Amino acid sequence: MVPDIDLQLRVVLKALRDVVAPAIDPANRLAVEQLHLSIATLGMVQARLPLAGARVRAELANAIALAEAAGGAGFGSLVAAAKAALDDPRCNADALEAQKTQLLAAVSGLVEDAPDGDSADVLARAIVSASRPQFDLIRAWCLSAGFEPDPEEVPALETLLSGASA
Repeated sequence: MVPDIDLQLRVVLKALRDVVAPAIDPANRLAVEQLHLSIATLGMVQARLPLAGARVRAELANAIALAEAAGGAGFGSLVAAAKAALDDPRCNADALEAQKTQLLAAVSGLVEDAPDGDSADVLARAIVSASRPQFDLIRAWCLSAGFEPDPEEVPALETLLSGASA
């Protein structure tokens, strides 16, 4: 097996297109549809693979902004640790994901414990507003799937990742 992931994906895609696709009974519409979806998904993964590191960093930056906007007491040390991880070019994707998970769990806990009333409304508005960059990132990441109703509304993926280094 060749260790190059891009080459592995190219081999699998070629096999699916050249060998598997012709072998599927065209009358089996579900199988044909699923094969085309599988090929499209693998193609998207292949195209996005070089950007995966930058995406993880952008998602952590978005989580930091969300935690700061939520303004929860006790977030200071979590935010500081996440910022330190984000600033460390040697920090791997798993460590960055762990930082993101901790921040989002803290925000989730804040939401769960929020009392009803005006303060809960203020928190909800802050979270919705601060969530926009992450939603834009997800929309841009998946744009090539073709499900976006207004693709011209979606910011360019490169712009959203420009602040994050791979």
